[in-house]
Amino acid sequence: MRGTGKILPAAVTSLALLASACGAPQATSPTTTTTYRPPVAAVATTSFVRAGCTGGSGLITQAMDGRITACVRAGALGAGGYHVSLQQVVGTNVAVGGTGVNTGPDVGLSISPAGGAPGTTVAITGKMASPPRPLPQHANFCWDGCPNGLQYGGVQLRWTGPNVFTAKLVVPAAPWLESDPVRVVAPHQAEFSIGVNCLVLTRGCGLGGAEGSARFRMTGVKKLAWCPSVANCASLAAGPARVLPGQIIKVQGYAPLVSVIGSDQPFAFQLQVSPGLPHGSTVELKTLAKGGTEAFFGQAPVEIRRAPSFASLGHLAPETATLGGPGAINANPADPTQVAWCAGTHLGATAPSGTVQIRTAAAVGLLTSLGYGFMGAPAPNCAAIAPLPGYPATPPAVAAAFTVSQGNSAPPVYDVALYTSDGGATWSPVPPPQGSPPTAFGGFRFSGDSLQALYGVGNAPAAGGPMAVATTELQGPDAGWRNGTLTCPSSGPCATLGPYEPGNCAMNGTSQLVLYSSSQGVNWKAPDWPQSLSTCASAELANIGGGRLLAVDSESEYPVRLSTDGGRSWSFVALPALPRSLVGNSGGSGLGSAAGQLILLPTGALLAYGVGTSQTNALLLAPGKTAWCQVPSSVPLPTAAFGASIGLAGVSFWWVAFGRQAAPPTPHQVALSQIAC
Repeated sequence: MRGTGKILPAAVTSLALLASACGAPQATSPTTTTTYRPPVAAVATTSFVRAGCTGGSGLITQAMDGRITACVRAGALGAGGYHVSLQQVVGTNVAVGGTGVNTGPDVGLSISPAGGAPGTTVAITGKMASPPRPLPQHANFCWDGCPNGLQYGGVQLRWTGPNVFTAKLVVPAAPWLESDPVRVVAPHQAEFSIGVNCLVLTRGCGLGGAEGSARFRMTGVKKLAWCPSVANCASLAAGPARVLPGQIIKVQGYAPLVSVIGSDQPFAFQLQVSPGLPHGSTVELKTLAKGGTEAFFGQAPVEIRRAPSFASLGHLAPETATLGGPGAINANPADPTQVAWCAGTHLGATAPSGTVQIRTAAAVGLLTSLGYGFMGAPAPNCAAIAPLPGYPATPPAVAAAFTVSQGNSAPPVYDVALYTSDGGATWSPVPPPQGSPPTAFGGFRFSGDSLQALYGVGNAPAAGGPMAVATTELQGPDAGWRNGTLTCPSSGPCATLGPYEPGNCAMNGTSQLVLYSSSQGVNWKAPDWPQSLSTCASAELANIGGGRLLAVDSESEYPVRLSTDGGRSWSFVALPALPRSLVGNSGGSGLGSAAGQLILLPTGALLAYGVGTSQTNALLLAPGKTAWCQVPSSVPLPTAAFGASIGLAGVSFWWVAFGRQAAPPTPHQVALSQIAC
């Protein structure tokens, strides 16, 4: 079974092994020694493949003999010594009615063979007097008692007659965890029950006793070197021994079984990294205040190295930057005085002559005629907008993408791009590039004299794999739209963001691929890490000079990352702690729930806006500085971390509140020179 595999940085107090954790005595039968050899130290890398890990991020596997293999990414932790443990919360099974009796149909159970060594595969035959209809295809089994023994969930059944089923089960070849009381039980020569329950899925069926059972005699037990006692019945090793935040830690070893999925696939834990080097027992159990037990197995030492700091980057000279997300505020870099913006159902354009609202009634009619719905709303929200190059400022000429659904049901949702050259009196569809549907739209981008509309082609690539991005582009009124290609930035390494993916930020979020090219834009690849940036909050990819790239991702555990090789590989950059007076316990090197959003300004400074529980504060981190400073409240910046769309145009920082306002929203601009402490 694949566990979550996420490293959970947390301070773990000293956990005493509960007195009730004493299991059965070790076997007295002839013994042999199973020697565990730690893995050869690997070269630190941010790539799961190069670290020798198959299956990608967060894969944790365990075999029936207890063998563990796990690959995880080191969290954004401070420098120092840590230990890695397997962690799992074990609930206390309470029998229905407190009796532990069978609540389902009676089953006659027989097994073959009736005894054997740990790891034996047992064939199970069950007979029922009156089988349920329809016949169940899976059932739960228990080793050493239902419901508090080792649980096998979802074991496949095969019906060989109207009331006879067969199943297979592999008996444990490693110690296992039981509940009520929670304890580690080592394999030993004795008879154990194999029970079945939940043949009929009813509420609480897994908490009752067995609906049928048979006895299996375990023989030929061999003593395990990695489990000399129940207090030290786990052994883990981690490699490489020293890593930076974001690099891969490979963990191998042995641990007791907690539960099994199907006949023979143990469910494997999470990994937790705790401060301090290994100490005490390798099995630690802690009773939780709300019931249940938190179990920790093994302690593998690992050293987290100090990550380079933002101050260590020195002078920053951002030359080009691509903001993540759909782009609800946009300007042509060749003429930053004309800014197009949208918020909810409102669209507008701001020029030196003033702000003009852009009509959308014709756009609504066009989208309706094309068969799109607006999820029950009378009009769609605007997701992205950009001024059309080569057109006069009056009336506004813009391309805009509107969020729609197929009919009025959602999800899924899509963004479909239209354009107008007469201030919204008439609209036309942006023609997608050949091979892409209109619903694959993924953002607007300026390239030289052209406006590009990006479209996805196929699925996102595997790490480092090729990525196809199609564009349609417009050079002016006389050129019309034509098929194009994703282009490199005007300066610096050839790296950019791919099409954004529309989604629901309250549910599964949205993301945008990080792409680099070694062929000047002919072919694009995604790096191993980060493969994408989250676009539910501020995100950005910037060329900061000297062949360096900076990726900013407000929602990531690693909010700032640096590349010095054109985007192929990235390293975590530590930020100074945010003031606790503003963010409380969410301060640290990353951003917490009250820590707002980040954007790298053209001045080279990091701006954190919407900081604090009131989300009215803004902080600035200038290049070379080791501490944040507070921007005066007189500077008009967004007052909520997740309540505004942002943009950069010329020498100004722009923002506009989003949502379905009754009155047209007002765009705001702040000169970059004003954003100072």
